[in-house]
Amino acid sequence: MAHPLLRPAVLVGAICGGVSGLAVGAMAGPFGVGIGVVIGLVSGAVAARVIEKEDDRRDHRTRELDVIIGTTTGDMSGGHGLRESRAEMDRWVNEWLTPPPPAVG
Repeated sequence: MAHPLLRPAVLVGAICGGVSGLAVGAMAGPFGVGIGVVIGLVSGAVAARVIEKEDDRRDHRTRELDVIIGTTTGDMSGGHGLRESRAEMDRWVNEWLTPPPPAVG
């Protein structure tokens, strides 16, 4: 597996951020161009990595649920995959059934 910062999505995010930083920094002059590119590269790479990790987490959980429900193998009775420990079930409840925070304003 490639280093997390060398993955294609992260590189594309860094490039897009760098171009955006270049455009915004050009308004401030030559010094602003350099600062804008650096800040854009870093923020674009970080944003792309966060999005990629979230997608990986969602894909992993979807595969887990497919096995539990039985949509990919076996029957769809759901009985064979429900032998999870109490700690695993509590983790699932906390992750997926926690209500969103209330709207402010």
